Amino acid sequence: MKSANLFPSMPIRPDDVQVQDFGWVDIDGYMIRPFHFDSTKIYPVVMTVYGDLNHTMFSTSLRRWLQQWLAQNGYICVNINNRGVANYGSKFMKIVYKQLGKWESNDFAEAARYLATLPYVDRSRMAIMGTSYGGYSTTYTLLTHPGVSRQALPIPRSQTGGYTTISILSGIWRR
Repeated sequence: MKSANLFPSMPIRPDDVQVQDFGWVDIDGYMIRPFHFDSTKIYPVVMTVYGDLNHTMFSTSLRRWLQQWLAQNGYICVNINNRGVANYGSKFMKIVYKQLGKWESNDFAEAARYLATLPYVDRSRMAIMGTSYGGYSTTYTLLTHPGVSRQALPIPRSQTGGYTTISILSGIWRR
């Protein structure tokens, strides 16, 4: 694989996406397509998740940097606002109370199913990855929705605190 510049001078602009069929609300997200995107070709997808309460899809600059790097190397990167985040109303946020992981993983699985319908997505090379609470969300999604993603990279929380992530590394593929 050809290595890309780690600090691009012109980042790829994300496109807005909306994943539907969540019952009472559509969920917003964004997709970063590779440079020179060609809709007649197929691309692997990496869905980067966090899933923590009150953290919307635009809140982590490290995740954005990684997505830019992946897109420069031929991957489509996707991020969605899952249930439990703010700005969608009280019902949307409070549904995760005492059920951390359950509804977030459903949202990630639904988004992956939607992405698999797109003609330029390689359904056999879809991955989910997350850091900190996103590592927990990645693991939870992988275990409760087998078959939605064949690859996962959960990166656990690096400090002790309010929760613990059991890290499972399930093979990141090589292009």
